[in-house]
Amino acid sequence: MTDRAQGLAALCSAKLIATYPSLGIDQTLADLDHEPRCPPVVVSSSETAAGYVAEGFAATSGERVVVLVDGSWAHCVRPPLIPSARVDLASVDGNQIEILVAPEPVRAEPPTPDQSVEPAPQSRRFVVVLPHQFHDARPDAEHWVRESGMGAVTTSSFDSFPRSDSAQWLGRVGFMADRDLLNARTASGLDVAWVLLPGSELGSSIPGGRVFVASVEELTALRAEAEPDHRAASLAEEFTSPLPKILIDLARRLPTSLAVADAGLAHRAVAAAMANRGHECLMTDVLTPMGWSLPAALGASFAHPGRPLVVVIGDGSALGAVTDLALLAAHAVPAIVVIALNGTLGSRAGRIGSQDTVGLELPVVDWAELCAAIGIPVATHEQAGRRQLDDLVANLESGSGPQVLLVDCAIELPDELARPTGIPSVDDHFRSLSVDSGRSLR
Repeated sequence: MTDRAQGLAALCSAKLIATYPSLGIDQTLADLDHEPRCPPVVVSSSETAAGYVAEGFAATSGERVVVLVDGSWAHCVRPPLIPSARVDLASVDGNQIEILVAPEPVRAEPPTPDQSVEPAPQSRRFVVVLPHQFHDARPDAEHWVRESGMGAVTTSSFDSFPRSDSAQWLGRVGFMADRDLLNARTASGLDVAWVLLPGSELGSSIPGGRVFVASVEELTALRAEAEPDHRAASLAEEFTSPLPKILIDLARRLPTSLAVADAGLAHRAVAAAMANRGHECLMTDVLTPMGWSLPAALGASFAHPGRPLVVVIGDGSALGAVTDLALLAAHAVPAIVVIALNGTLGSRAGRIGSQDTVGLELPVVDWAELCAAIGIPVATHEQAGRRQLDDLVANLESGSGPQVLLVDCAIELPDELARPTGIPSVDDHFRSLSVDSGRSLR
């Protein structure tokens, strides 16, 4: 524990303070009101939601944020799901404040000798794996990629590279990878050597060789073995499900928007329809906690004031986070909140006799009336033709705050969203190059 003056000074060194209503921190909030250097303070619905606000801010800004909690509830703040997010914890106990500082980002170091791997044979295709966006090594890594002309993949959930360097971006890996499926694809003839620059990471479940490089010269040496055409393959947009089709339309209308994905079907739809098509998204590479998207979007809105947001959430998650939806309205966050409706808590509720039968029927909810009570206008999927989406975007750009778009979705998880999303799109690109050109994969 530190004394109160030191604790307040430490709080004011952050870029944002996320907290929640609690008698145990009221005096600390009152003291912060008199601190001229105090950063914005965001009061969320709970101590858990405060952590999600902090993660949304930190992951999209690269800045330090503090979660301020009552000491008795400090254990309820979970560690960030996004590795690049730096979130400190401030615990108030009486007249003392304890600051638990998140570790500094790991600085890039050249690979050690035992990590070095002999150059892969010419039968392999080399793909560069970039470090996450706010890693210290990222600027050099992007420079290396551009100098070499090689294709690159990203593993971060928030990354501008796909949009700024789309000619060299091949896809995003890491989202719920299915090891058996990926290994089967590799065994069938696909042979990829992932080039790991300092600071980059690739999960052990992703098949293929690893080549560690420490300099642009080493990367350039591999350039001779790589195919000259690294443009990302065009991805089919013939979804039968309404949710991904609507998200693709919204991404086209709002190219600078930030999409935020919640759990379950929403998570997979954002990955398939937006993240894997180069749209900038805030999402985790593991299953997102239910209700995560709304407070995370609030944090992202403080990191990027005025930037439009597309938040995708299921009706089960939304019912558990109505107060966080109200906070978006209270802060006039420019967001289109897409709520996927299927009346169940769990998208696989209809699979009787399956171990995936986890659904719970939800009570009938009048979402138009509920949202009207917190000052948010609602549009429905049936109305969401081109003109309706144009109106949503126009209202968003007018600064009127959040809007809700209701989309009816099947209870069963559609096959097009049930399969792993991420690396298979990169695999398909490699295979299409081989088929189209008649050449072996390189």
